[in-house]
Amino acid sequence: MKTLTHLLRYSFSVLLIIVYASSCKKDFDPKYDDKKSYTVAVKFQEFDQLIRPLRSSVRAQKGLSSNATALRSPQSGQEGYLYYWSFNQSTLEPDVFVAGGSSITFNQGQIPETFATGWSYDTYSAGFGLTISGASEIVLKMPLSGVVQVRSFGLDISSSGTGPKAFSLSYSQDGRNYTLLTEDNQFSNTNTAHARSTFVFPLESLALDLRRDLFLKLIPKAGFRGEASDYREATSVVKLDNIRLTGTSGIRSDASIKALHYYIYEADNKNLVSTGVYDFARQSLADFSLSLPAGDYIASFVSNESSEKLMLPEAAAATSLYIANRFSNHQARIFGVLDTFTVTGDMERQIVLRRYFSQVKFEFTDATDLKRVNKIVISRRHDPEFYAPFHTSLVNPIVDASQIVVYPEFSQGDHTVAFHQFIGQVSTPFPLTYTVDAYDAEDILLRSFEVSSALRNNMLLIFRGALLPHHEAVKNFQVLFNENWDGQEISPFD
Repeated sequence: MKTLTHLLRYSFSVLLIIVYASSCKKDFDPKYDDKKSYTVAVKFQEFDQLIRPLRSSVRAQKGLSSNATALRSPQSGQEGYLYYWSFNQSTLEPDVFVAGGSSITFNQGQIPETFATGWSYDTYSAGFGLTISGASEIVLKMPLSGVVQVRSFGLDISSSGTGPKAFSLSYSQDGRNYTLLTEDNQFSNTNTAHARSTFVFPLESLALDLRRDLFLKLIPKAGFRGEASDYREATSVVKLDNIRLTGTSGIRSDASIKALHYYIYEADNKNLVSTGVYDFARQSLADFSLSLPAGDYIASFVSNESSEKLMLPEAAAATSLYIANRFSNHQARIFGVLDTFTVTGDMERQIVLRRYFSQVKFEFTDATDLKRVNKIVISRRHDPEFYAPFHTSLVNPIVDASQIVVYPEFSQGDHTVAFHQFIGQVSTPFPLTYTVDAYDAEDILLRSFEVSSALRNNMLLIFRGALLPHHEAVKNFQVLFNENWDGQEISPFD
């Protein structure tokens, strides 16, 4: 009897332990059970396209047809668009460009600023086209840095009733001495105002110096006019759209670093779950994935395509996380996003990265030659920029006194200097102040001035004025913005 009593007590104790253990298991949240992890394949939208600094659209990269004329933006060693202007964002920024510093001017350096309904081409919608009134010449400048071969130049063109019905095309590599390519390029429809004419010119036979810029000059001509009015240059209007230069690009040398930084936190308490750096210069981002247990997460993804590493903290706690870029690393393409997601099993996650930078451009309006300017130094007078995605009141941790130093090669019609300004993802404009010093070849200071404004990420800020003014009245700079600069998110990846 005694033995039976002990046995019953033992059995009851075991039952209590089982019930207690079962109860404890019910209170444990299985989504943080790290014994079971799942694969999260992260797909960065359009990462396989070659994105250039501050291009305004990527629509030309989507859904291209198999037609031989529908070319992709060139990756290293591949044929495609070297430059492409759709003008659909009503700016002169090319949608695709192999190098910075391109421009479109007319009549000895004037900058066109008017846009009208354009034509669709490739995967671009009709959108807008560039219109120019009273043009006696139109000049396109396209730097060839990073180009292996130039294949063709194409465009769509039209004119008003009194406008030109033909044009000549010449090329140059110094912007002064031009060689005629073709004399009479007659419009296909002369009876209808602004009827579209399409031209493509092969350029493979040209012995181009790929270390220099390519200038293409269009000279409007009366041409065969059919039922159109007499040609009157002063009242004529020319419309251009879908301007494109095709060819093969080479290996880019301006971005020795191509790194994706990621920080994965639990969504509710911001505990760090995973962090790392992915080198997409050596391995394809198509293979990028995370291994995570079931749960809710918030992730910070930041990509850096430049010649210098980002400034990041050693500790990766959410409250101390910040991202910064040295001011001198002024061509850095830095993209990022905060993304929240839930893992319940193996999954694929589509990520769209946003620009964490903007472009600042100086457009010098000097009518005289600026060849005496040998060096320009841009210094930051505001506090160093940094972005703390989880702690907006974080004390500035950045010490950076670097400067931007450029040796401009100003030519006729191109008096611009541009750089990338890191901002982060912010809603309130960040105050900026720069000091600009211009020196001659003997390092003698020609002029020093200061400009100020405020800027959010993914914007274009232009300071327009004379670099070397001749009198006091023209010393001030006009400040211009494009706040809806590209109209959609893009990714920086090759």
